[in-house]
Amino acid sequence: MNLGIKRKTIIIAAPVSRRIIAFLIDMLIVSFILWPFGRVLNKLSNFYNVPLGFNMYTSIMPDGFISKFLLISIFMAIITVIYFTILESKFNQSLGKNIMRIIVVKDEKNLRLNHYH
Repeated sequence: MNLGIKRKTIIIAAPVSRRIIAFLIDMLIVSFILWPFGRVLNKLSNFYNVPLGFNMYTSIMPDGFISKFLLISIFMAIITVIYFTILESKFNQSLGKNIMRIIVVKDEKNLRLNHYH
C-alpha cells in the first residue's frame, strides 16, 4: 500500500571486510570455471615430463611447452576479466558481491573525461 510517501535511498560504501569476502567468493567461482584448464596444464606438464613446481627462467624446458603454457595462462586471465566485466556491467555486481549484498552504483552524472593541459 503506497500512501504517497517517497522513500529515500541511502547509499553507503560496503566495509572492506565484506568486499574482501566477496572477492574471495568470486575467486572460488572463477577457480571452478578454470578448473578444466588447470587439468590441461597438469596433463601438459606430465606429457612434457616437467615438474609442476618448475622455475621457468632457470630450467631448460622442452620445445613447445612454454608457448602452450603461456597460451593457456593468457586464456585463463581473459576468462577471469570477462567474468568480472560482464557481470558487473550487466548486473552491477558479481556473484560474490551478490552473495555479500554489495551493489556497484554508477554515478553517471560525474562520469566525464578530464583533460589535463
